Amino acid sequence: MIDKKQITSENFLNLLMDASPNFITISDGEKIIIANQSMLNFFEVNSTEEFLEKHSCISEFFIPYSQNALLHKIGKTSWIEYVLKNPNKKLAYILKDNKINIFKVFAAKISLENKTMYATVFNDITELEEQKERYTQAIEGSYLGLWDWNLVNNTLFISPYWKEMIGYKDDELESSFDSWIKNVHPNDLEKALTDIEANNRGETSFYHNIHRLKHKDGHWVWIEDRGKTFFNEEGEPIRMVGTHIDISKQKENEEINIYYRKRADILLELPNLIEKTSEKEFMQSAQKLAENLTQSNISFIHFINDDQNTIELGTWSNKTLNHYCKAVYDTHYPVNDAGIWADALREKKAFLCNHYESVPNKKGLPEGHAHLERFISLPVIENGKVTMLFGVGNKSSDYTKFDLESLQLLANETYTLIQRRRNLTKLKEQQEMLVIQSRYSAMGEMISIIAHQWRQPVSIIEMCANNIFLDIELDEFKLDELKKQLEEVTKQTQYLSHTIDDFRDFFKPHKVKSTLFIDVILQGALRLMEKSFETHAITINVNGKTNTPVKILGKELMQVFLNIFNNAKDALLMNQIKKPFIDIELFENSKFTQVTIKDNAGGIKEDILIKIFEPYFTTKNQKDGTGLGLYISKIIVEKHLKGHISASNTQDGACFEISLPKS
Repeated sequence: MIDKKQITSENFLNLLMDASPNFITISDGEKIIIANQSMLNFFEVNSTEEFLEKHSCISEFFIPYSQNALLHKIGKTSWIEYVLKNPNKKLAYILKDNKINIFKVFAAKISLENKTMYATVFNDITELEEQKERYTQAIEGSYLGLWDWNLVNNTLFISPYWKEMIGYKDDELESSFDSWIKNVHPNDLEKALTDIEANNRGETSFYHNIHRLKHKDGHWVWIEDRGKTFFNEEGEPIRMVGTHIDISKQKENEEINIYYRKRADILLELPNLIEKTSEKEFMQSAQKLAENLTQSNISFIHFINDDQNTIELGTWSNKTLNHYCKAVYDTHYPVNDAGIWADALREKKAFLCNHYESVPNKKGLPEGHAHLERFISLPVIENGKVTMLFGVGNKSSDYTKFDLESLQLLANETYTLIQRRRNLTKLKEQQEMLVIQSRYSAMGEMISIIAHQWRQPVSIIEMCANNIFLDIELDEFKLDELKKQLEEVTKQTQYLSHTIDDFRDFFKPHKVKSTLFIDVILQGALRLMEKSFETHAITINVNGKTNTPVKILGKELMQVFLNIFNNAKDALLMNQIKKPFIDIELFENSKFTQVTIKDNAGGIKEDILIKIFEPYFTTKNQKDGTGLGLYISKIIVEKHLKGHISASNTQDGACFEISLPKS
């Protein structure tokens, strides 16, 4: 990675970037190296370093606001590569303070310190886009509907194009104030009349009102109505002149944009929900969001069994179950018995129905099933098989292509998050089982170690007992000598008891992290191996110490140490090393505590070194090893303790390094 100091030492680059009102970044394609002052000000941070504490790339703020939105990845292409290959194709939408900010993005590859980097410029075109939209609407509505109202005799002129906007020819609609009143939407009439009267009284400079007029074919047309009242010398209103503009397309675009924004918010909300709720609660939340987005009254999520012939029912939304559906059915429902909503499974494609009663070949609905008027049912397909059906129903109006598209996105994301959670849970369970399997697979060796630990104290106890018997038989019984013998017996039995406690603690289940010194855990592992090392004349050297405790699962870390010690001992014996040793070094800095364990057994072959952390890989005989020890050690250190473990070779032998974070 390029040193930031080397880059910023170029004054012209710094000045050039900070002088620009646009966002400018230099990155390696994934992580920002430098951000100019404009970007830092926008995100309200003081430096690039402060931004990088929580984020790595500006693309984390992109939202799928519209179809031309730039995303972190587009297909399999990163956003920055997409911009390089497809200039001017997409815009970056960033939500800040409840406002959508729109940016045109330019990118170029540059070479800095002989490394290929990316320079990107984000040009804020929010205001320009808003002006462009207004200008486009003005051009599209350049044919104005004109009206002229004589307030003295209450006659009204309406232009032919005014009438054409709502589907009438000039001679089909009378030019009168009553014609306008009869066609205004009832919900809009009162406000329109109030605005007209206010302008007639001189309370407003201009009349402006947006309302709906009924089209000849029955649908509603959105009209922007503007006008001005003229007064005589006495201040009395005598005439009002104005224009009509059809803004239905603008209204439709506004509604579509609101729809896209709402959909984007939902897709961003789902990953947070899966983290905070159970699977059932998450599915209920996803269905509620789908109902709100599509304005539906019912919804369901059904999983498809592997045989593709039965459906796992029972996941109707709470709203559906509480108000619309009282059906009782088996959990695994045959596909052949399912209604037309299951055609999405049978045909492996989305099924949209806007008039349920008119659909032929319906199988009917079971007693208590929610009444259907219109619905969408669509499949989630994985590896050629339908894995889930997601459906909504009984919207008050027809479902649209936007509903279908949005529900498919929502269904895919819901299924992906559920499966990811299930896989992570399954993986965690498998890893926990492997940890247990590894621990108990070591029990035979632990028993051997216990035997070594007990051999000497048991011999001492036996010798003391024989000495006491001999003194009694020879009538040389002395109280002081008896006391010494019994004290030695007590000392050795305490040692045996302590050994039992050590091994019992090792096999005891543990789930709660404790704040411990690494030295203490290391010494505990060495105590367990002490006699075994002594028997085989293996010298143990410990250098350094730690001064800061860390919050960890102590027994799991002890298991890691024991795995490495046992492997080192076996390697030393197998290679018949004359003066075997194991060197242990402890080191800590502000962030990490590190333990290094080295031996002089000759090292690990390079083709084996790359495999030693793989599950079930072992160079020992099947009866001597399971191939799980180092694999489990890696899981414990990196998954459970959030640290890092690695292996390498030194001049004398193998070297294992364990780094554990202090927080």
